[in-house]
Amino acid sequence: MEKITFLRQLDIPLQINTTVSRHNVDDLPRIAQLMRQLQIFRWSVFFLVPTGRARIQDLLTASEQEAVLHWLVSLQQGVPFEIKTTEAPQYYRIREQQRRVDPTMKMRTRQMPVWDGQGFLFITHTGEVYPSGFLPVSAGNVRTTPLAQIYRESPVFLGLRNPHGFKGKCGYCEFNTICAGSRTRAYTVTGDYLESDPYCPYVPDPEQKDRTSSGL
Repeated sequence: MEKITFLRQLDIPLQINTTVSRHNVDDLPRIAQLMRQLQIFRWSVFFLVPTGRARIQDLLTASEQEAVLHWLVSLQQGVPFEIKTTEAPQYYRIREQQRRVDPTMKMRTRQMPVWDGQGFLFITHTGEVYPSGFLPVSAGNVRTTPLAQIYRESPVFLGLRNPHGFKGKCGYCEFNTICAGSRTRAYTVTGDYLESDPYCPYVPDPEQKDRTSSGL
């Protein structure tokens, strides 16, 4: 907190990250108030992925996560800082749903999100190229293949950039081009990064599935 004070005195823009889990979800309103007091420019809210020391039982349920995301979208309308989510692309779906009801709502974050393999990648210390640090699926190695070629041509990256090819409801959801679900959470829980996000409670329009399967 002392160092944050120094940064503010120097007018250095500050982003603060918070990882949401079962252990701190009830503290989020107080954390948001602290963010306002600290005059940050962005609050980056990470939703826990059960990798490393994080456990599945530490995750919020799908409905709990949905409630937090609705709260964040509403919070954005009244705070001076930008709110960004990580591993919760449903934020963009909820924001778009609310925007359709109220076209005057603020759209402070970028319109198109970035997700694993879509505008983002991770290179390990051995040169392996992953879609993200949380999704350890190799798309190639920079020691043998140029990075641009891996990003543009790897079947892993191409698959991640084609949300209509995702399995289950994520594949035909009408919001999949702005949401796409958490590919990391799908991989961690199901073992398949193209599977439907198991922590998204949204049920797409069944007619959308019929149109997608018909190629419409």
